[in-house]
Amino acid sequence: MWEHHVGGLPYAKTYEIAHRFGAEKLRPSRAEFFDHLCAHLRQIGVAPEKDVKSVFDVGCSLGYALRFLETEKFPAATCLRGIDVDQYAIKTGNAYLRQLGSKIELSAGDVSALDAAMGDLKYDVVLCCGVLMYLDEDAAARAIQTMLAHTRRLLGVISLANPGIDNINLVASYARPADQGFVHNVAGMVRQAGGRVVFRKWTDPEQASRFSLGTPLFTLAQPGPTSNS
Repeated sequence: MWEHHVGGLPYAKTYEIAHRFGAEKLRPSRAEFFDHLCAHLRQIGVAPEKDVKSVFDVGCSLGYALRFLETEKFPAATCLRGIDVDQYAIKTGNAYLRQLGSKIELSAGDVSALDAAMGDLKYDVVLCCGVLMYLDEDAAARAIQTMLAHTRRLLGVISLANPGIDNINLVASYARPADQGFVHNVAGMVRQAGGRVVFRKWTDPEQASRFSLGTPLFTLAQPGPTSNS
């Protein structure tokens, strides 16, 4: 489960400010994903640089991705919030962000309490990058449902790609043998939650060497009529 990301999986790494913050230190998969996200926002008539006012990041770690978005993609955002199970990352990230004069607010908490953490608000953009691999099928589906219920414009998810077939063809989630990270049919979970997938990118497994944490699956979704939009 999500607690494993503090140090249980083989590629969990020590969080250090100097190695995480800064546009040049953003993982290639994250940079590519945020480009897709902003491109789709423009397609639906939302200018990222002026129309995105609120962002919530599930699994925010130190807040370095939120800081990148605050400075590079969503400079007009006044509400940038994140949650992570790692209390050390939250404490360290908050202290550093305060020194920068950032608007970002990070909170420690588990994904099981995500609805309470997000409050009564809807956010223009909700992010969940790399978290679903720590959740079994039921927990991941609940997280997708909760995030969609709190999404105003766009939900962005990075998850693990199945190396054999496109995840959209999976009939059930499974834990990959190497590290027990869960592989999900995120599109199916979005539909089950009443949302609609508006962009997907399943990366060819031959390109897996480009990514340090496994081949990513990108999914962008919007709340549908049954997800309290």
